[in-house]
Amino acid sequence: MFKLRKKIHSEDFLAKYPASFKSAYAIFVVVMSVGSLVWGVFCIILGLHKISILPFGYLAFSLLGLIVFFSGKGFAFIRFFQVLFSLTFPYALQWLLGGYTASGMVSLWSFLTLIVLITFYEARYNILWLPLFITCMVVGIGLDHYYPQPVPSMLNKPHIHKMLLIANASLVGSMLFFIGRHFISLNRQHKKINETLEYQKGELLQKHEEILAYNEEINQQNEEILAINDELGRQKEEMAAKNKEIALKNEAMTTINEALEQQRSELRKKTNNVRSSINYAKRIQRAILPRLSWIQEHFPESFVFFKPRDIVSGDFYWFSVVRLEENLEITTSFRPPPLPEKIIISAIDCTGHGVPGAFMSMVGNQLLHEIVNTNQIISPEEILRELHLKIRFSLNQEENENNDGMDMSLCVIDKQARTLEFAGAKNPLIYIQGDKLIEVKGDKMPIGGKKRSRDNKPKARTYTKHVVKLNEPTWFYIFTDGFQDQFGGKHDRKFMKKRFKELLLKIKDRPPNVQKNMLSQTIGGWMDGRHQIDDMLIMGFKIDDHILPRQAT
Repeated sequence: MFKLRKKIHSEDFLAKYPASFKSAYAIFVVVMSVGSLVWGVFCIILGLHKISILPFGYLAFSLLGLIVFFSGKGFAFIRFFQVLFSLTFPYALQWLLGGYTASGMVSLWSFLTLIVLITFYEARYNILWLPLFITCMVVGIGLDHYYPQPVPSMLNKPHIHKMLLIANASLVGSMLFFIGRHFISLNRQHKKINETLEYQKGELLQKHEEILAYNEEINQQNEEILAINDELGRQKEEMAAKNKEIALKNEAMTTINEALEQQRSELRKKTNNVRSSINYAKRIQRAILPRLSWIQEHFPESFVFFKPRDIVSGDFYWFSVVRLEENLEITTSFRPPPLPEKIIISAIDCTGHGVPGAFMSMVGNQLLHEIVNTNQIISPEEILRELHLKIRFSLNQEENENNDGMDMSLCVIDKQARTLEFAGAKNPLIYIQGDKLIEVKGDKMPIGGKKRSRDNKPKARTYTKHVVKLNEPTWFYIFTDGFQDQFGGKHDRKFMKKRFKELLLKIKDRPPNVQKNMLSQTIGGWMDGRHQIDDMLIMGFKIDDHILPRQAT
């Protein structure tokens, strides 16, 4: 018994199981599980709930054992108890159901187990199960004779006995037939494999003879190789001398590489310093831009889509509120009326992008502050003309070849008069009322730079003021050309103004943050990983009766 237990737990023994053993075992467990399920259901139907625990318990153990079997662990251990329970379980169920006759001789399933275990146990071990089978038969007869169990009323009918006997005998016989056919089929396969192996053995013998002849040829070649090795030895000495020469050259190259690495290190350090400086310039540039919260104090429904191409940008936006003290009137009220105010908002595209554009944006921001907030020039065409003159003066464009400048759209909103005044230097204004989109084009002259007439004399610049009445809810959009000039799409073309206008009509009824996100998603999908060619800036704001004072009746 000790040797049997040791053999069951031996991993060496587990590794020697043939595939036919495992397939037969799996078939056996499935068949016995189906039989136990049928008998469990049959007991439930008869109202024998306590007795049904036995077949259902066997079923649960079989399924658990099958899971362990497929996991490849403890197969011998599970197989041992599976056979043990399969031999004893039918006799126990037969006794509980009232004996051989009442159960239709359900102990035949134990006979099936004894026969089938031959297929998945080695011959020297399956004989050990025969005494247990005989013992179960003797004990089963003794229990039926000396300790009979009451027969359920349903099983007292003779035709039921016959049906159960036929069912048990038919199932057990069928299982034996199909398992026998399975192993006959395996035996035929083995014969075919043996024939194939015999054929391959003859081929191997023929190849062995060819290899012997080939070995003789190799021996002859080895003698030739020895002669070649002598020649190679001489050449090796010559190579050693050349290697010394190469080593000297390598030392010189190492010295050169160390010098180059030092130069690369210094270059990386300088590059990092430049990048740090540009990032700091970005923080300064962002600091001078008006806060969106300030803009939304005056235009609650507004957004700014700002996407620089590089770290710093040549595009910038400007916002200011100017209160005109000279327009105060004397009233009899205790509190004076609010000061009339003008709201100025602008989107500016400076020459270039990156660091050069950022310098121009700093100059433009400061000059706009001086023109509007200090000098209180609030008419849009005058602001553009004054900015043009100051740019030319600041960059000394009368005397040098500098042509830097900026394109811009500038709006002045008068809430009291319910008007929006616009002037543009090359850049337009787009506004939407209802489903109608109107574009107001700017003048074809930038801010700054040189523009000469045909007689090569400097030409004075004047800009046109356009007035839009604020009689109905209106969305206004000012922007630079970076968005519509971006290349992308299937054919790698520009986005173009027409497609941009269609997009604005599509998003006009959405909340400001949704409009901004749709602009970002659209241009991102259009670019599809392509390089951004210019800075992008789009400002949108809505003016309606919620932010305008009531009209006098």
